[in-house]
Amino acid sequence: MSSTVENIGANLVKLTITISPEEFAEGKNKAYAKKKGSFAIPGFRKGKAPLKVFETHYGESALFEDAFEEVFPELYQKALIEHDVKVVDRPTLDIDSKGEDGSVVFTAEVFVMPEVKLGQYKGIEIQEKVYNVSEEEIMKEIEKELDKSARWVEVADRTVQNGDNIILDFKGMIDGVAFDGGTAEDYMLEDVGSGKFITGFEPQLVGMAINETKDVVVTFPENYNAEELAGKEAVFVCTIKGIKSKELPELDDEFVKDVSEFDTLDEYKADIKKNLQEKGDKNAINTMIDEVVDKAKDNAEIDIPSCMVEKQIDYIVEDMNYRLSFQGLNLETYLQYTGSTMEAFRDECKKSAYDKVKTQLVLDAIINEEKMQAAEDILNREIEEMAKVYSKEVEAYKADMSAEDKGYLESSAQYKTATQFLLDNAVKVKA
Repeated sequence: MSSTVENIGANLVKLTITISPEEFAEGKNKAYAKKKGSFAIPGFRKGKAPLKVFETHYGESALFEDAFEEVFPELYQKALIEHDVKVVDRPTLDIDSKGEDGSVVFTAEVFVMPEVKLGQYKGIEIQEKVYNVSEEEIMKEIEKELDKSARWVEVADRTVQNGDNIILDFKGMIDGVAFDGGTAEDYMLEDVGSGKFITGFEPQLVGMAINETKDVVVTFPENYNAEELAGKEAVFVCTIKGIKSKELPELDDEFVKDVSEFDTLDEYKADIKKNLQEKGDKNAINTMIDEVVDKAKDNAEIDIPSCMVEKQIDYIVEDMNYRLSFQGLNLETYLQYTGSTMEAFRDECKKSAYDKVKTQLVLDAIINEEKMQAAEDILNREIEEMAKVYSKEVEAYKADMSAEDKGYLESSAQYKTATQFLLDNAVKVKA
C-alpha cells in the first residue's frame, strides 16, 4: 500500500490510497472464503470451486466490492497513522481506478480535527464567588425535617385554611348538567392552596366550615385535555366533611435526638450549617469554573466542521430519549405533545451543541499545550464517586474496573484537572 494526503478545504482532506495487487488479491481470497458456500457452479459441489473457476463463471468483478470491504479498514487506518490524520467523521469514498496489474486506487475525503488557536486562558478575570450560609437557610432545612415528623389532627373549631387537608363532597355541573368525572364523595384534598385542582377552585374553599355547602365557580382552560370541558364555565357544589391541620413537633433537644445523631439543637444547627457551607462552596467553585472556561472558549478561534456539531446534537437527542423513557415516552412523542418537530428541536440544540464541541476542543488544546496529566487527587475522587454509585469499596471497585472504565475516569479527571488549572490561574475580582 502507498498513500498521499492533501488539504482540499477547511478541515477537509483527501487521502489517495493505492492497494497493491497482492493486498487486493488477499482481500478477494478472504471475501470468497466467506461467500463461496452460497454459489453453485456446474461440475463442483457447492462451495468447492476454486476462485479462478468462480471468476471465469461469474466474472472477475463479482467479488470486487466484498474484497474492497475486506482490505479497506486496515489500509485506511494505516494511512491515517502514516499521515497523522485525526478524523472526526466517516470518509466519502471513491474508486479512482483499477490497474491492469490488479492494484486499486481509491480516495477518501474526510473532515479532520480542526486547528485550535488558543487565546488568553491564563489570567482571565472572573467574579469571585463567596458563599455565606444564612440563618434563614438553616431554618428552612430544619423546617423540612419538622415537616417530615408532622402529624395531621382533626380540626372542628375553625374554617378551612391554606395548607389543610380536607375531606369534601363535590358535584360539577355545566349549564346545570353533571359531567363525567366531576363528582366525588369523601374526597381527600391535600394541602389546600397548592393548586392540585383547576385554577380558582381551592381558593374558594378557604374560609368554609365543616358541613357548609357552597357553589364554587371556575372556568376550564381553553387547552384543557378534555375537549368537551375546555373553555367552559362549571359550578361545583362543594360540602366540607372534615378538616385536618398539620401539627409540627416542638423544636427542642428531644426532637433533635429523634431525627439525628446529635444531642442538642445547637449541635444540629451547626452540622446543617457545615453541610450547607460545603454545598454552597462547591456551587460557588463550579460557577467560577463555568465562567473561566466560557471565557477561555470565547477567546479561542476554531473553524468547527458542521459534522462535529451534528454528532453532538445526536448525543443530545439520545440523552433526551433516555431520560424521557423513564416517563414512558420518547422524544418523538414528546415533540408531538408540545407541537414541535425533530427538525425544530435539533435546530434549537445547535448553539448548545456548538458551545459544547468548542469547549471540549479548547480544553483538549490547553491540556496539550500544558502537557497536562490528570491530577492524582482528582482521579481518586472520580474513582471514589463511581465506587459509591456501585455501592462498592474503593479497592474492590478498582479491582473490577475494565480498561474502558479506567480510560473514561482518567479522561474525566484530566478535563477536571484542566478546568481547575484555569480557575487557579484566573484573576478573581471581588463583587
